[in-house]
This record gives sequence, structure tokens and C-alpha cells, in this order.
Amino acid sequence: MAKAQISKDAAEGNKFAQMLQERVNRKIVKQTVMTTVYGVTFIGARDQIHRQLKAIDDFEGMDLYPYANYLAKVVLDCIGTLFKGAKDIQVWLNDCARLITKSIPEDRVRLMFMAEQDSKALPPDMKGRRALQWQADLKGGQEQMTTVVWTTLLGLPIVQPYRKAGRKQILTQLQSVYISDPNQPQAVNTSKQVSAFPPNFVHSLDASHMMLTALQCDRQGLTFAAVHDSYWTHASSIDDMSVAIRDSFVHLHSSHVLESLLKEFKERYQGYKLPVSAFTSRVLRASLVRGGRSPAVERVLSTLDHGKEEVEEEEEDKEVAEMEVEEVEEEEEQKKPRKAKKAKATASKMKSKDIPLFDPEKKRSRREEKEIEEKIAERFIDLVDVLPPIPQKGMFNIEIIKDSPYFFS
Repeated sequence: MAKAQISKDAAEGNKFAQMLQERVNRKIVKQTVMTTVYGVTFIGARDQIHRQLKAIDDFEGMDLYPYANYLAKVVLDCIGTLFKGAKDIQVWLNDCARLITKSIPEDRVRLMFMAEQDSKALPPDMKGRRALQWQADLKGGQEQMTTVVWTTLLGLPIVQPYRKAGRKQILTQLQSVYISDPNQPQAVNTSKQVSAFPPNFVHSLDASHMMLTALQCDRQGLTFAAVHDSYWTHASSIDDMSVAIRDSFVHLHSSHVLESLLKEFKERYQGYKLPVSAFTSRVLRASLVRGGRSPAVERVLSTLDHGKEEVEEEEEDKEVAEMEVEEVEEEEEQKKPRKAKKAKATASKMKSKDIPLFDPEKKRSRREEKEIEEKIAERFIDLVDVLPPIPQKGMFNIEIIKDSPYFFS
């Protein structure tokens, strides 16, 4: 397909296609094709192809990035056309992960608004010295944003561990060292969660297939061993194991895998909230729109279009910065030097036990409870209401695998 497209573009006068014609081979595009399922981006594909083009003698000394740009676009377009069903599923998995990782448990959202209420009651001289707990509560529960969790068809729970590393720089006389505490709560690494979910989910299916094959071989009294995706048995049992591999594969993938995954997401993340402000991100908004125009989606788009949420656009690679108490003090000192210094001096005389801390068990009035409910309804939507529907199923008959000489040979 790529060669045909290049020939067509060359005939239409594309100079990059004319130079690449008859020079593109399997080696140049292989890495890009194989890493597509791992979420390779256009930039990654371009760099992969650029490395391969540099090895061609005819191109020595040339600026190959324009050619790599062109060829990367051709290859990715061909992959999207040839494997449309698989690509649609990959995009669906990406969209689900992106929405999940921006969601917050409902009880954590309530705590955030409780802290916001109580912070207004702080004395003026404490405004610049909120406790760290206050800072965390007022940052919207970033340390509790959700990782992607699912259960395999054999009942094994899978948790993606990717979170951003909270590093601190330590300066010594010899060097500068960065250290991090893995036990300290940190924000979810959305980009890593999103890109890793499709391959991790497929790997969990492969692992389930291996276990099903091993169980079937055990029932038949066959010796079974495996290393990754290579299955072994004695020479005399190869034909029997071949049948077991195919039967277990068909059984696994005939069990409505994606339907089960979506059902689990809706049960597991019931009550989780998505901040409307998160959808100012172009990437997250695209994920929302791809799922269709449900009432919840229409509400978010209407809110954003009318400018009711004045927030800055979020980018997936943006580092989440937690504000320390010392930074608040410095900011207050710069803006209001006299008042800040006076507040600092007053606060320094107070003992730590005198600093008012947020009390989640505090009994709240009806007015306060109503205010919290209204803010949640205004600023958040339910995650399960915007999870996208499953892509349309293809026409491939999986039963033919049982008689195919190409699968698992």
C-alpha cells in the first residue's frame, strides 16, 4: 500500500515521492508498523524512518527530515486504512484511559470543597501560611486522580502504576542529586497511562490465552512450558498442543472482551467525577467528542463554548506543580511586603497546635451542604456518563483460526 501511494504521488509531481520511489523496502517501515500498537506518535515514526533512510548510500549528505516527514505520513495513513478496526479499538482504549485518569473519587471532591469552605474562615494572618494539608485539598485532589485498573477474564486485577515522580534537588559540595519518595502521593502521569493502556491490555489478553492453553494441556496430560509468547511441549505432543492453542484463543476472543471491559469501567468508576475545566485541553475534548453527543457531553461543550469556565488549557505533558507553604510566603512578601512580614512574624509566634487544620468530620449546616452539592454539580460531571461507546465490531470470523495453517505455526 505504501509503495502504491508513493508511486501515485510521484506521478503527480511530489518531489519527495519521486526520490523515495523504488527505494522504500520492508526494513524502512517495519519498526513503525510494529510500534503502532504501542502508541507511536508521528514524531516517533518520523525519527524511526529517518534513522533507516540515513543508512541508504544514495541519501548520504542530504537533509532527510522532509523525506522522513512525508514517508511517516504515508505509512501511518496506510496503517489506519488497512487496520481500521484495530485502530478504532486502540483509539477507544486511549480515550477511556484519558478520561479515567482525569477523574477524581466523589468523596475526594467533597473534601476539596469542604476545605475551600473552611479556608475562608482562616484569620488574615494565616492566609500565607496554610498547612500543607490545606494546600493539597485546595489543589483538587491531584494526588488521588485515578489510574487505569481492569480485571482479566481469568479474574486477575491489573493496575497501571504510572505516576509523575515528585523529585527534589539536593545540592552538595560535590554534585547536584535528585531524589524522590515513591511512597509520597503524586499526580497520575496521564500521557503514560494513555499510551501504555492499549499494549498493556493486549498483553493481559495474551497472558490469559497462555493460562487457558496451559490449563487445557494439563487436562489432556500434555507437558507444557512457555517463554513469553513461545509455547513448548514434546515433539510427540505438538499437534495436540496446536489444537489446544487455537481452541483457547477462539474461546477467549469469543467472550465479548470489550463489552466486559466497558461494563467493568462503569461499575468500578461509578461516582467518579471529571472537572469540566479539564476539557479545555484539546486532546481531552477530542476524546469526549469522539464518544458521541450524549446530554453530558452537550452540557460540557455548552459550558466551554459560553466561557463559563475561565481556565488555562491543559497539555498532557505539563508537569503538575504542588505549591509549598514557603512559596506562598514568598509570593505574599513580594506583593505586600509590610503585611506579609507582619503576618509571618505573628505566625512564627504561634505553635503548630494553634494552626487551624481542615476537619473532614466537622458537622456542616444545611446551607453549607447545599453549597457543596451545587458546586459539584456546576464544576463536575460523572465519568460514566461520558465514557465512549465500543467501536463497531468487524466481520472477521474467528472460528477460521482453528483450521488456519498460519496462526500459531
